[in-house]
Amino acid sequence: FLAVPEEADEYDWVVPGLLERGDRMILTGTEGAGKSTLFRQLGVMTAAGLHPFDHYAIPPKRVLIVDCENGPAHTRRKIRPLVIQAEAHGHEVRETNLWMEVHPEGMDLASDKDASRLLRWVSVIRPDMVMIGPLYRLAPRALNDDSDAAPVLALLNMIRARGACVLLEA
Repeated sequence: FLAVPEEADEYDWVVPGLLERGDRMILTGTEGAGKSTLFRQLGVMTAAGLHPFDHYAIPPKRVLIVDCENGPAHTRRKIRPLVIQAEAHGHEVRETNLWMEVHPEGMDLASDKDASRLLRWVSVIRPDMVMIGPLYRLAPRALNDDSDAAPVLALLNMIRARGACVLLEA
């Protein structure tokens, strides 16, 4: 197992030192703790080619944000200042790098219809990073145990297998 050359195990960073291709990060916290704010900052800065915490230049990545909680106007109000901040650092957020899907009604990722829709977006956009949530808006009923969450996690794992890192707000 360890006879493989070390250089074959190099990182494939989406965000250097933070997120590698295929990673899954689940962020939990109480209402109003800043989960959505952090995710938006991660997404916009990564799409702009800025490290989201240190603001040094990184290769811009394709980011798909699927907001299943907030409406379009709310989401635009929150995204615009981040785009302006990236531009102030000399990094434009290209339309080809930042994709927004806003579904305040939620999605049912256990259903063929919504699962196919999400996979179609991933196939067309080919994102390096997919940010989605919150978890309670991704299934039609409460997720009380592992069997309830299994279809949602299986779909997110399919996205990871296609080369994206997945960030889930819970």
